[in-house]
Amino acid sequence: VSGEVIGAVEVVRGVGEPPFQDGHLAVLTALASEVAVALDNMKLCEQLSGKVEIANRQLVAAYSELRQERDRVAAIVSNMADGVLLTDAGGRILFINPAAAQMFGLDPRGAEGRPAREVLPYPALMAQLGDAPTESQTALATIRVEEPRHLVLSPRTVRLLDERGQRTGAITVVSDVTLLQELSEMKTEFVSVVSHELRTPLTSIMGFAETLMVSGDRPAAERDEFLGIIQQESNRLLVMINDLLDVSRMEAGRSLALSYSLVDLREVIAHVVRFQQVVTSRHQFHLALPDSGLQVEADRDKVVQIFTNLISNAIKYSPKGGEIRIGGADRGDEVVVDISDQGVGMSSEELGRLFQRYQRVDRDAIKGIRGTGLGLYLVRGLVEAHGGRIWAESTPGEGSTFHFTLAKRRAA
Repeated sequence: VSGEVIGAVEVVRGVGEPPFQDGHLAVLTALASEVAVALDNMKLCEQLSGKVEIANRQLVAAYSELRQERDRVAAIVSNMADGVLLTDAGGRILFINPAAAQMFGLDPRGAEGRPAREVLPYPALMAQLGDAPTESQTALATIRVEEPRHLVLSPRTVRLLDERGQRTGAITVVSDVTLLQELSEMKTEFVSVVSHELRTPLTSIMGFAETLMVSGDRPAAERDEFLGIIQQESNRLLVMINDLLDVSRMEAGRSLALSYSLVDLREVIAHVVRFQQVVTSRHQFHLALPDSGLQVEADRDKVVQIFTNLISNAIKYSPKGGEIRIGGADRGDEVVVDISDQGVGMSSEELGRLFQRYQRVDRDAIKGIRGTGLGLYLVRGLVEAHGGRIWAESTPGEGSTFHFTLAKRRAA
């Protein structure tokens, strides 16, 4: 075969029989050629059978791997926090994962197979599912959903094309950006509030300073009063700036700088109450403190910050007045302090996000009460920096109680 010898055929006649002729040789040659081809085909068939068997095993393995990969992808898509929506070229929903169904309040079995415009009538989404969504629509679109709950969603759509460049469908990923949107709005409000809070004492300082400059012959008592106001407003500015710096350190993950000394909480509480009594005439302060056992190893200035924030909050959030009770107790290795008011109180939902940054109670009962929303976030950071913990209890309309602990000795 192909010039190579793969075998031989021998033909024999007995003694006395007539010899072979040329015709016999031609038949024998033809027979040998056919046998050679058959043998070669059989060898080739055996080789092909082996290759087919290998190919079959490889195909089975590839199919099993593909099935496993499909199951992994299906598990990932089904358990994604983001919603996934697959539509065909005509805008009909082919697949919707559980997250997307939950976001839009849909039953996946009832939504799949229906036109997206009927199931999800949101203009921003429909613009992306159109024939030619623009870059701005793809990147910046937001959807506000009110049912089954308030959500702000951000859809991003990618068109699916075949080898000829024809559109075969689209896949849309929907992200829940509610918290980011709320945080952005709170930061905007925070900047506005801080600007106002900083401008108010600065205006007082500038006003009284200019008054003293243009009229140097004022009575000594009046001049001392103006200087006292300037000093008070300067201290107020310094406190706010220090608070902002501490919050900045906390957000950056850096530890707060603490200068430890032995601090008597009774003395600190009396000091803070004395200053807070100046700003209110509708509140009565009741101190329920033991005679001893309230000394801690801590940063006195930071402890003053903690009490100033909590007591000023008790005043602000009980606008009709009432009693503010401050209690303390020795618990062995730590001191427990309680600050209670008879103010507007809080719901369980408000309590749940109480110590987060930029969070403020938003109700008609406290309209007009200004604040940065960072006070309690900072207080929690200061308490935890001293090895303590803080929590609150509250009932709407009846008031709130804040509890916190401070370790008596500085941790190693």
